[in-house]
Amino acid sequence: MKKGLLKVAFFGLLLGGLFTMTSCHESPAAAGTDTPEIREVLNTISGTILGSDGIAIANQTVQVTDVNGTVYTARTDANGYFIIDGLKAGSYTVTVPNNPNYVDFSKTIELGNANKTGDVQVLSIVMTKKTEVIANISLETGTAGTGEETTSETVLNNTDTDVNADDSKIDVNISVGAGTIASAGGVNITDETIVVTPFYDESAATTRATSVTSALYYGLYIHFASGRSIQNVTLSKPITITFDVDGSLVNSMYVKMLNFNNGTFERLDNGVEWNAAAGKITITTTKLGYFGLYFDVNEVSQNAEEKLTISNPSITGPVANPTVNYIYKVGAKLTTGVGGAYAKAFLKNWIIRQHGRASVASIPGKYTVNVTLPSENWSIYATGKQAFTKYTYTSLGASYGADVYGAAVISYSISERRTHSGGIVND
Repeated sequence: MKKGLLKVAFFGLLLGGLFTMTSCHESPAAAGTDTPEIREVLNTISGTILGSDGIAIANQTVQVTDVNGTVYTARTDANGYFIIDGLKAGSYTVTVPNNPNYVDFSKTIELGNANKTGDVQVLSIVMTKKTEVIANISLETGTAGTGEETTSETVLNNTDTDVNADDSKIDVNISVGAGTIASAGGVNITDETIVVTPFYDESAATTRATSVTSALYYGLYIHFASGRSIQNVTLSKPITITFDVDGSLVNSMYVKMLNFNNGTFERLDNGVEWNAAAGKITITTTKLGYFGLYFDVNEVSQNAEEKLTISNPSITGPVANPTVNYIYKVGAKLTTGVGGAYAKAFLKNWIIRQHGRASVASIPGKYTVNVTLPSENWSIYATGKQAFTKYTYTSLGASYGADVYGAAVISYSISERRTHSGGIVND
C-alpha cells in the first residue's frame, strides 16, 4: 500500500502568558499600599508522534482533555510535532484518535501547580499498528446430503434431506497486519486481496486421506482472490486465525493444514495456541492454504435387523405374477445424545456428514413374484426384514447414536391347499 505524504501549512502557535494588567491610577483603597502582581503559572504539553515504522505522522489530531471534560486540540506538523499550552495545573488525558492505520493512543498525565515554574511535559508517542480484518465470519454446521439406498430388489434415489435443527456455529476471525504484502519468486505482491472460503469436509479441498476417527468439523481456505497460486508464497506479516470454541472443548481439538506436496492434511502444532479460559484456538502463520479444526471420534458398531411392514403378506390365486407391497427405510436415524449441548452439536453434525442425512424416510417397495397362482387353492405368504447398523459415537465428552439402514430382503413361500374326504394324501 503506497502512502502519500500529506503536505500541510503549519502555523506557529503564539506562546502567551496571562498577565495581570494594573491601572495607571491607583484606587483610593490601594493608595499608599504595596500590592504584589498576581500571576497564575500555566503549563504545556508537547511532543512528537511517530508510526511503528519510525516515520513521523503529519496532520494528526491530538486531544488533551481535563477532568471537567474540556478538550484542547492540536495537529502535528510535517515532523509529527505538536504543542498545546496555556493549561492549568491538574490531571489531563492525552489522546491520539481516529487514525485509520493505528490504534488510538491514550495516556493520563499530571501537570504542575501554581506554586512552581510552568510545567512542560514532552511526550514521544509511537503508535501501534492496527490489524486489517480479512474476514469475521460464522461457519454454519453442514446440512445433510442425498444418496442411494439398495434393497435386494430396488435401487432408489433418496432425495430426503434433513436440515440440521441445531443452531450451532463457530465464529472465526481472520486478521493480518495492515499493509501486509506477500512475496513469490522474489516479486512483491501488493495488489492482491486475501479471501476466505469455508469448507466442511476434506474432500472439498483434496482427496480424503484420513480415517473415520479423524473428524473434520469445518475448515477454511485462505487464498488470493485473483486465483494466483498460494504455494510457496510467504506473507511478510503473519495471518492470525482465531476460532471461538466452547472453552470445555478447546483442549480436545487440534488443527490440520493441507500439505500441498502430498495432498494430505497434517497436524499443525507450531504457531497454534489453545486457550481454554478464553475459549479460543489461535493459529499464527505466514502461509496461506487450507486449515481445518479437528476432533477425534470413537466409533462402535453393531449389526441389527428389524421386521418389514408388508401390506399384503398373504396373496391367494388365481393371479399371475403377484406383487408384494412393503415399506422399507432409508437414511440414518439419530438416537438421543448425551453430554453438553455444544459438544453434542459438533458430534451430531459430524454424523450427518458421514451418513448423508439425519432422518429416516419410509419408502414404499414392490416385489413381483414371477409365478402364476392358477386357483384359489394356491397362495403366497411373504415376510421381510431389513438390516441396519447401530453406531455409537463418542467425542468431546459427549455421545450420540445413529441407526443406519441398509438392504431389505423379501422372503416368501408358495403353498397349495388340498381337500380330501378321508384317508391319507401324499404330496
